[in-house]
Amino acid sequence: MWSEASSPSTPSRAVPSRVSDTAFHKLPVSLFKPEEGQVIPKMTPSPLRRAILTDVKTTISSKTTLGAKEVDSRGEKGRWGRMWEQRRQREVTAIHDKRAKEDMERKNYKPKTVDVEWLNNFSDEKFTVKSVPYSRVQGPRQSSCQICWYGCSPGSTTLACTVCGAVVHLKCANNTNTAAKKPNGEWWCPQCTVSINTAETIEAVKLGMELKKRTDFFSALTIQSHFMMWTERSRFLKFKGGLIFLQAIIRKIRQQRKFTNDLTSHYRPLKINPIDYSGVPLSDKNGTYTLMASFYNNNHQQLLEEADRHVDREDFNVLGSNSTSGKWNKDYFIPSINFQFDLILTMTLKDDAGRHEFKGQAITNVTADLKKSILQGKKKGREGKVVKITKKLAPLEILPVDKSNKQAVRLDSSAGRANQEFPGEVTVELITFSNIDTKSGFIEEMLTSVVKGAKKKWWALLHTQSGTGGRHLYLFSKQGDKKEREKIMINHSSQVEFNRKAGYIKLASLDRTYMLTHANVDERSDWAMKMSGKYLEILEDGVRRFREESRKEKEMEEEKEKEEGKEAEEEEGKEEGKEEGKEEGKDEEEKDRS
Repeated sequence: MWSEASSPSTPSRAVPSRVSDTAFHKLPVSLFKPEEGQVIPKMTPSPLRRAILTDVKTTISSKTTLGAKEVDSRGEKGRWGRMWEQRRQREVTAIHDKRAKEDMERKNYKPKTVDVEWLNNFSDEKFTVKSVPYSRVQGPRQSSCQICWYGCSPGSTTLACTVCGAVVHLKCANNTNTAAKKPNGEWWCPQCTVSINTAETIEAVKLGMELKKRTDFFSALTIQSHFMMWTERSRFLKFKGGLIFLQAIIRKIRQQRKFTNDLTSHYRPLKINPIDYSGVPLSDKNGTYTLMASFYNNNHQQLLEEADRHVDREDFNVLGSNSTSGKWNKDYFIPSINFQFDLILTMTLKDDAGRHEFKGQAITNVTADLKKSILQGKKKGREGKVVKITKKLAPLEILPVDKSNKQAVRLDSSAGRANQEFPGEVTVELITFSNIDTKSGFIEEMLTSVVKGAKKKWWALLHTQSGTGGRHLYLFSKQGDKKEREKIMINHSSQVEFNRKAGYIKLASLDRTYMLTHANVDERSDWAMKMSGKYLEILEDGVRRFREESRKEKEMEEEKEKEEGKEAEEEEGKEEGKEEGKEEGKDEEEKDRS
């Protein structure tokens, strides 16, 4: 049994023999059975045991597996966490490499081609017949002439075959015309000459067949490579054409949006004219049918209060008491407004006391209709282009607001019934005016002759009246006013001068001279061009020249078609003459035969 008295002073891992097969961290269990009445004193772990237990605890805690997102006491991730981070890093790197490779392939794209340079390395050496020089190893040369069979002695009068051991006299070779030597100085005997020529002929035939095979292979490979390149080129051109087409569509959409945004943002005059209201039931009460036309700003990018979104309102009354078929009392002209508004048409029956009986309401966003009227609408006389809007009556959604105090108009109790049906429909006519000879915007009046002196800011409208055709410049105190402060008539007697250098417009009328300017150079020039009428003259001149050029091109095309028709008729006449001549020749031949 262990005790503090028997523990060594120096820590050691030596254990007693009786506990050699027991782990140290299980030592609290006693290994012997105490006797009866024996008191077992309380034991405390020795320093050696405490050191061993601490070491075991540290080892066990360090080998504990941590999750992917768990951290140990040192704040570091475990093995699974590190493996997950490494795998994620590899995936991110692979995606990045793949994208870089795709970008590189896209930048360095070239159509596929076939490299046929290796075919040019084809050699004809294996089809060449080479003479093997005679060797002494084959045996001694012959001593007799191969032609006359007399003895031959070495010397200048004897010819020795380069290939075999035959010899002839020079005189015998000359007599048989076989004394000629090869360009390289060799001489072949007649038998060797025949053998070598026959072998060369056979090899030449083989070479020709091989060359034909090679030519056919080259041709097939060239055709295949050209077809592959043509297919790749066709695909590339189709892809390129599709990209160009998509780019053109995107540019078209951008230009259309820009143009339509310019149309909706620019201020211009507008006239509203009620035309008809049908299907509205008759009322037992006496009163006049009234149409409240409210203009509601629908540009939600502007942070406005609900009451401030009501731009304007005008009431139209039907001529005749309690009549559902008649003419309206007037039309309404708005000096300047953009196209970003909703038109709210509220139909009521107004009695003599001024109370309104609700008959229905129609709400429409006129932005798209006004754009369509400017681009495709029909012109109504000397006025602008017209668009008709027909809407069915529905329950009340937006209360009309009074123009003066911007308070909601009181209606009867039927206006608040959402489930009630209101039969009938109302039709109005909107007339828009072109910006060619019309302009709205701010302009400044110079109160002194000094350019940098005092100025007065006006909201101006340059407009041509539909009835008289006269052009007027209306000056309002602020934007949104319906009554002008000054009205300037511009006719042939008026003088408009634009001093581009000084930056002002001099407008001289019959009773007064105005000095007008604008901070923006383009706006200042635009005001001057439209006041003087030069803007319209330039446009009309351009249209006239365009029509003349179109007419000339059309006449040239017609003349060209006539010339082509004459040439075709002449060719047909010549062919008919040739055919008639052939038929006459055949008839004469038949007569001669007969």
